[in-house]
Amino acid sequence: MTNTTETLQAAFDTLDLALTSSSEPISWCAEAAVALSAEVSAIDQGDVTRPDYQLTLGLFLLVFCDHFSRICGVEQEAVATLALAVLATGRSDNHLAAEAIEFHNDLANDAPAILELIGNGCANWTKAPNLSNLNSLRATFLALVAELEES
Repeated sequence: MTNTTETLQAAFDTLDLALTSSSEPISWCAEAAVALSAEVSAIDQGDVTRPDYQLTLGLFLLVFCDHFSRICGVEQEAVATLALAVLATGRSDNHLAAEAIEFHNDLANDAPAILELIGNGCANWTKAPNLSNLNSLRATFLALVAELEES
């Protein structure tokens, strides 16, 4: 494991999450993105099958994939593909990945500040993995779910 992944693993250790794909950087980044997305989205006590929740979860997953792949120096697309496949496991429809990618691309063009907010939140948590930074990500998640519910 490199110093970068050791630093990230230390951040995940604060959540009592042991990432098991440490020998393969792409798998490790995908696993980290899935784990952090699950931890952040766990704040939402609503129906996790509703479309606004699923879309927000997919968006956070993609932003986390981007962040972890950049700092580990691996291909973002490979990380995102693997993470989205993990997210889709056990689901009857495979539309989530395409919808999340489309939503991410729309935001990149129309509202990049939202992606920046999530990315900066991920970076802050990675640098200082404390409850305050995790709760900031959770608040952003809840706000985006609520925004999508209203639209």
